[in-house]
Amino acid sequence: EGYEEYQERDVLLGLFREFALDLNRGRYLTQLGSNQDYSVIHCQVMDDLQTLKVDQGNGCIIEFPLTGVSKVYRIVKTDERLMQTTTAPNVEHIVVVEFMRRKLAFVFTEVKEAQKFLLCMELMIRRAQEDMKDGLDQSCPRASQAQRPSLAQRERRHVRPLLGEPKST
Repeated sequence: EGYEEYQERDVLLGLFREFALDLNRGRYLTQLGSNQDYSVIHCQVMDDLQTLKVDQGNGCIIEFPLTGVSKVYRIVKTDERLMQTTTAPNVEHIVVVEFMRRKLAFVFTEVKEAQKFLLCMELMIRRAQEDMKDGLDQSCPRASQAQRPSLAQRERRHVRPLLGEPKST
């Protein structure tokens, strides 16, 4: 049982790494606007995996801090009706990323691609939020200088490699 769990974790980690690298290079995705219009946008996560940049193609680039995400979920749209789950043909799978004042709705035609995007985005958001929390804990003024990690230690902690630790030769 422990080995199977390890294998599943390894598969999930590989999926997340692939997603993070792909999104770091930038991806064109379909966005569903608030007035039900569709547009192709370019999304890219910054190197620190903390900020999502969205280029709407009109000269406007918006940066969304992943620490500000309040909710992520998937809905299915068919015949202009929204449902929570379905696998019927000719449907759109919409992954919604909610921030305090704005929602980003990404449209996918394949359920597996929507599920992968949802899962990996949730992992990336959780990672960003945990890193922010760790940063706040480390900057607590009550901790003595001896208890605080050095700048180099903090940087190593927050710059976690996507491809694993480098192999020593």
